[in-house]
Formats: sequence, structure tokens, C-alpha cells
Amino acid sequence: MVEKALATFAEKSGLRDTPELTFSGFLAFVRDETDVRPSTERFDWVAEHIFGYRGKISGRTKVEVAYDVCEFFAAKGYETKRDLQALPAGQPFTCTDTGESGELERLVMQGIVNLDGKSPYKVRGMGLALGAYLLMCLGRTDFVKPDTLLLRRVGHIVGRGWQPKSGDEADYLLIRQAISCAAERLGQPAAAVDHALWKYESARS
Repeated sequence: MVEKALATFAEKSGLRDTPELTFSGFLAFVRDETDVRPSTERFDWVAEHIFGYRGKISGRTKVEVAYDVCEFFAAKGYETKRDLQALPAGQPFTCTDTGESGELERLVMQGIVNLDGKSPYKVRGMGLALGAYLLMCLGRTDFVKPDTLLLRRVGHIVGRGWQPKSGDEADYLLIRQAISCAAERLGQPAAAVDHALWKYESARS
């Protein structure tokens, strides 16, 4: 199962870059070509009729959360995945080092997620797990997503009564370094090992 999951990740991971689809274009579409922020009803309509999914995060449709993320990127002058990938990269985690944040990581984790508590923007609904997942979708394969299934699997592996806490930055950094170390020894990206662990735990649930 693990080998299959790693192969699937290698083939299908990340968001495809489509240069003609821009963050500003998405904002204009959701606004219905007006200059006014969409109403809750408009977000609900787009979620149901365009995306066919009305799932919510922190009481808001995922479309509204995505709108705010795109608005943040566009306001900073970024329009596509390629623009974001061109930002200076940091250093990945290894078995012996916790790496160094790159500009994209700081943009997401400090600007959108507001991990350091200093961002005037902070997108409601974007926590540590979704911030990490966004970075993975943007091509950062050195990240892992600390969602419920991954936390449960890691807690089971470690044992000794320890269970990592959702949204806890210190626990996340420990998990990220542990998975990064395993990935380094396996010759795989950390995100691929994350995906394999998630698939394994998902199949057990």
C-alpha cells in the first residue's frame, strides 16, 4: 500500500499551473464582474452550482476561504502558481536540521495563517494544516499536512501515550522533521511520505 501511495503521489500531486487562470480572474468571477465583495448568498451559489460542493471551514464555504486567499496573493502582486514558485526558497528540514523558511512559506504561514500573530490579514479558516496543504499544492513537497489522520498515525507510531495536538506548532515541527528524516532515508519527498501515511491510516479508519 505504501509503495502504491508513493507512486500515486508522484503522478498526481500539486496544482497544475494554468497561466491564463489568474487569482484576479477568480476574484472577478466570484464577484460576478462587480467591484463589490460577494455576499454570503453569492458564495453559497458559486459553491453549489459551480463547484458542486458546499463544505465549510469555520462557518464559511471553502469558496469564500479560497476567495480571501486569492485576494491576499493578488494584493501582493502574485497572479499564478508560477509567480509564487518563483519566490526565493528556504532550506528543507533534514534529520539534523529544522531548515529555514523561504519567502513563500512566510507569505502563507505568517501572512495568511498568521502563526506569529502579527498579520493584519489572517484568513479565517486557514489554520496550520490548511496552510501546509496550500504550500504542498503550490509545489512545496518538503511540507507535510498535520491533519487528524496524520496526527493519529504519528501518535500511534510514537506510542508512550503521546498524541500530537491539532494546530500546535511545536508538535507540527516535530512531526515535520520526523517525516522529513524518514523521507530523506527513503529517497522520497516528505509530502510523499505524508501521503502514504495518510492513505494507510485512512484505510484503517
